[in-house]
Amino acid sequence: MFIAILLAAVTAAPMSEEEKQLQKIDSQIEKLTKERNQHALAAEKYQQLGDNWQYETNYIQDAYANWAKADAERRQMMDIQMQIDALQEQKQQILQFHPELGES
Repeated sequence: MFIAILLAAVTAAPMSEEEKQLQKIDSQIEKLTKERNQHALAAEKYQQLGDNWQYETNYIQDAYANWAKADAERRQMMDIQMQIDALQEQKQQILQFHPELGES
């Protein structure tokens, strides 16, 4: 009985500011990861179109245009990855000072 009451008190406890921050960071990381993956798929598509130019249109200009699009997608991926890395670093700083939050 005591354990059930204690468990209910623990689960009903309001979230701390740090827990809220961690949740927000995790949701941002998830969103950015999906966005990064979409850019990766687009980069792969444009790279393949560029690589197969002689079979598609037979115009080298089309290949260069598609390779440029693939490079732009890769640059966006790198920018997003830098944002993800910064968020993960922020998360690690919070967990360093509040290791109990990483146990859940």
